[in-house]
Amino acid sequence: MTARSTSASASSQATLRRFVQAQSTSALADRLWAWAENEPELMADLQLWAASEDPQALRTAITELLKDEREWLERIYVHRYAQRAAQLLVQLSPWLERDPAVLLDLCEHALHGIYEVAVRADDSDGELCDISEALQALLLQALRAAPPPSDWLDQWWALVEADPWEMWDEGLVLTAAGPAVQARYHARTQADWQAWRQAHSAAISSGTLDNDADSERSLLRYRYLISLRSQGDAQAVCAAMTESVRQPSEFVELVRWCEKQGWHDQALHWAQIGAAYYPHDKVCESQLLHCHLQGGNYAAALPLLRRRLQAQPSASIYTEVLDVAERAGHDRAAYRSELFAWIEQRELEEMERQRKSPFRQRDALIGRRVNVQINWYLAEGDLDAALTLALTPATQCDMHTLQALAQQLPPAQDAAAVELLLRVFPSFMAVAASPYSEVLELVRTITARMDSVQKTVWLATLRAQYKHKRNFVAGLPI
Repeated sequence: MTARSTSASASSQATLRRFVQAQSTSALADRLWAWAENEPELMADLQLWAASEDPQALRTAITELLKDEREWLERIYVHRYAQRAAQLLVQLSPWLERDPAVLLDLCEHALHGIYEVAVRADDSDGELCDISEALQALLLQALRAAPPPSDWLDQWWALVEADPWEMWDEGLVLTAAGPAVQARYHARTQADWQAWRQAHSAAISSGTLDNDADSERSLLRYRYLISLRSQGDAQAVCAAMTESVRQPSEFVELVRWCEKQGWHDQALHWAQIGAAYYPHDKVCESQLLHCHLQGGNYAAALPLLRRRLQAQPSASIYTEVLDVAERAGHDRAAYRSELFAWIEQRELEEMERQRKSPFRQRDALIGRRVNVQINWYLAEGDLDAALTLALTPATQCDMHTLQALAQQLPPAQDAAAVELLLRVFPSFMAVAASPYSEVLELVRTITARMDSVQKTVWLATLRAQYKHKRNFVAGLPI
């Protein structure tokens, strides 16, 4: 928009504003009502405005504002709905000073309304979730300002059950809710947990809990532990955890609790048990590794790290394995040779599997994939070894590893860097699309390391080969 059109628009709006201000109150009221009758969202907003001083009327207005009868709300409708629902925050906030108990009730009512719509809405952008979170924060303020009676616990748990995002932090709410709700929470969670365990003792012993019972168990156990934590008895929390631990996540939780209390021997003990029960769970294994490293038991940590390296032979894990092996008493150079021998053997075995594969294309090149070794060399700063391996005949390497190696080569090795980057270029070009920013940057990197004759010849070749890609040719350096 030009400066002239912006000025004209502002002038037009000023004129219209003066016109509106000149109208009588009754004329404006009639016009507003006519608009509201034909626009449900405006009518809901009007009802909310009119009810702002009356809690019961406000409750009814909230119902109307948040109501949506559609079976499914697509994103465009969710956005409009969220804009409407956001008005609640402005209308409800003043009740924190007027009457926190009223605010608590209105926040609950609004959350139930949003939850009912959210379960059938495409909230990919998180707009409804954000409003729900803001209402929860307002509810917490109301709790702190005026702690409710003990029977509010049932209303709260009904909200938790209805929440499609499962966002309630029960420990946080319990702290804010005050002594009456806390006392009832403690009594209920203990009774519910003990009753569930007694009713399902046979299924627990035989390991035949169905999904519904297991889900109920997780919720009741979670609440019982929150109750114990809030009472400040760390030993009681630990005892409750240890007598009921069975899932991998529960072993993780138990180990973290022990570490938090400084009970490192117990943390290691339960990390070992968790890893033994669930040998394929990566989190349990990582936790056991952490405990071993924390305690300086490098000999025990090394096999775990080697297993991790076998699953993911990245440069960072390779370096960590070498460091831990040295701390465990191994000769670093000898252990390094062992790791390189292992990865080379794995490369040969993989090449053989490719060769024998019935799905291999007849003309496909077969070679040892040396990405891992080159990345290990790069991690050690051994550019010469990495380059030698990359240029070894009958080897293959992915383009990102070759590019990383080329970029690290010094100016004295420009020729080798160009050779590597020219191998990389076709892969970049195969997936490039206008405006070709990434591949043109690669061209500039390559030509910067060429001599003038090589640069001229190669650019001429590119212009001829890719003349149909006009934007690419136009972006080539001169």
